[in-house]
Amino acid sequence: MTADTLPKINVKQAVSIAAAHIKDLYSEEDPQNILLEEVRFEHEANRWDVTIGFDHKAVVPASKFIRTNDALREILNDKFERVYKVVEVDGTSGAVLGMRMR
Repeated sequence: MTADTLPKINVKQAVSIAAAHIKDLYSEEDPQNILLEEVRFEHEANRWDVTIGFDHKAVVPASKFIRTNDALREILNDKFERVYKVVEVDGTSGAVLGMRMR
């Protein structure tokens, strides 16, 4: 790897950018336990792929039964589920290029 092929954005910067993106994008859902799960640099694409895991409230869809029992629905909606997102960060500019499920 030569100096020309090294990313200008280092791994710590890429992780920070990815975590900030998750916090901003999911701010209304109040994500909890935001953690780095995996990070890797894709040389050919000059891109960091940063996997961030976090907990967010599980959304229980309304059903005929749950609609008749608001207390039960409230209890079920207080549960959290773990989600993993891969945030693609440009290795030169630090721009978020995309995000996908893992």
